[in-house]
Amino acid sequence: WFSPIDMEEIRSRESQRRTQPCGEWLLRHEVFQAWLQSQYRAIWISGSPGSGKTVLSTCIIDTVKDRIENDPKQALAFFFCDKSDEHGQSASTIVTSIIGQVLAQLDDIPNHVYAAYNIAIRYGRSKISTSDQPTVILKDLALSLDKLYVVIDGLDELKDAPTVIHTIKDLVNSA
Repeated sequence: WFSPIDMEEIRSRESQRRTQPCGEWLLRHEVFQAWLQSQYRAIWISGSPGSGKTVLSTCIIDTVKDRIENDPKQALAFFFCDKSDEHGQSASTIVTSIIGQVLAQLDDIPNHVYAAYNIAIRYGRSKISTSDQPTVILKDLALSLDKLYVVIDGLDELKDAPTVIHTIKDLVNSA
């Protein structure tokens, strides 16, 4: 119902491009450490195309994965934007991918997700759509956790970046 995009496969491929101690400076940086401790709700890493932001994203993802391992009240989701994939680059696609990743980390699927799914199926929607209010589903999931870490790489590669950024800001501010 959620996302056919396998972000873990992309993360694994991009992570293989990384050599040690790549990214260690970022992981030690006070702003990153503050974000990791949830003192900052969001951080933004910018740089020129080809400067290594995607590789740095894999450092962040791996660090957070290690940190939250075995804690059922924390979750991590990530999305790698790709300018060559025009169809997979909407706010809705990113949000639904994040929902799917969070649900995969939970022991039980929350009732509100089951309810949304059942309504969608009743109306003949085999894939989640904006009618199913994916941002509301994600907000509810985020509120059910102690911490939800989200890493999105390549926002600058999106055709509709302002809409995606607005959706992300709304999610951060409301959850």
